[in-house]
Amino acid sequence: CVGVTKETEHRFRLNSHATVYPKKGRSVWIQGGQVATGGGYTWATERGVTLTGYVNNVVYKTLEAALEACGKAPGCQGVTREGESNYRLNSSGTTKVSKTSISYTKSNSLS
Repeated sequence: CVGVTKETEHRFRLNSHATVYPKKGRSVWIQGGQVATGGGYTWATERGVTLTGYVNNVVYKTLEAALEACGKAPGCQGVTREGESNYRLNSSGTTKVSKTSISYTKSNSLS
């Protein structure tokens, strides 16, 4: 078991993998995982992977700006840090291995 998903008020599921699949109303806890906050959401952080598909062609220079933009953008599922300070908005929660990237997958609304 590497984590737990809260599916409904009284229903939880054990996870056998650390990939987060965003779905409204669910909460996910990953063992040893890190979480970022911004843009009105919590974001599951995973090193060594990139999210697939781009929402647009904009490159953000700070994580804070990218999370804020993703929180407002329809269809944005997460943010990937590419290189040292380039952040892109992603349209898919699907991941692929990338040794230098860090992904931030949208989790729960903070409102």
